[in-house]
Amino acid sequence: INSADHDFHQLCALPGVILSTFTKEGQHSFLDREGIALRYGVPASSLPSVYSLCGDSSDNLNGVFGVGLVTACKIIAVMGPLKDWLFCEPMIVKCPDAVSLKVWNRVLEDIEKIKERYELIDLLDSGGLPAAKIMHPDLDAAPLEDWFSVLSREIKKISASCI
Repeated sequence: INSADHDFHQLCALPGVILSTFTKEGQHSFLDREGIALRYGVPASSLPSVYSLCGDSSDNLNGVFGVGLVTACKIIAVMGPLKDWLFCEPMIVKCPDAVSLKVWNRVLEDIEKIKERYELIDLLDSGGLPAAKIMHPDLDAAPLEDWFSVLSREIKKISASCI
């Protein structure tokens, strides 16, 4: 995948996916599962959880007040992905040692919005495959190779219309 959009970092959770991007200095950079884990301190599959907490200004999604990227990574590193504790009944509400009680209370107050952001941000479904049916209606529950075929076709259409 060649993109500067950090939304695609979560796709490095898929086997064999390498993200190609540019640094601020204009240097080419490559990220894979291990690179994402080193950069964020959480697995690539947990990035939707991280950005659901801290928000994503490039996508106009506000996060929990007082929770930035570093704090969100700390919470997810300790608690695990949101689907393991936020979406469970009963929900786990014990404050992790990684954050103050004040910040944790803000997280708990913002639960419904966090869940909404998670649904918007998560590009992977529960099976670890791209949530293609959300991205393109022709794909319903298509295999991964079909997903890439449709994606390639759509990119070609867009490219042709720009020429």
